[in-house]
Amino acid sequence: MNKRGEEGSGTSLGTIITFILLALVLVFVLFSFTTSGRQFWAKLLNIGGGTTLDSAVTGCNLAASSNSYDSFCAELRQVEIGGKTQYVTCEYVNSIKPLEPVLSCSSHDMLVANCKALNKINIIVNSRNITAVSGAGSCDQLQNG
Repeated sequence: MNKRGEEGSGTSLGTIITFILLALVLVFVLFSFTTSGRQFWAKLLNIGGGTTLDSAVTGCNLAASSNSYDSFCAELRQVEIGGKTQYVTCEYVNSIKPLEPVLSCSSHDMLVANCKALNKINIIVNSRNITAVSGAGSCDQLQNG
């Protein structure tokens, strides 16, 4: 009974589990770098609500220094200002607390799209009340800055 060659000829269970775990870690890391992943982490690490204005300033300064126009001009950050929770862009944060450096936001198309993606009404975005899904009072009013 010579069973030479049978040992080690297949893939071990440990190797399969390792590959599955690596694939899951890769998917998790990729998710963490997307916008929705950042929102997930913000909610997970700050269970009490939005972030502070100071943390938004820090994030905005980082976005500006790395020339990330999408993040600076269109990413909505949930913060509490004056006791009210609202969603703000770095461009708006700059009007409250001066940022260094500052990027120039020439188009607000992505901001309107991100506002619509929230799929919420009765919220405040850049100090404007969003009360409708479309038309007057909707995210479309953000188009003019």
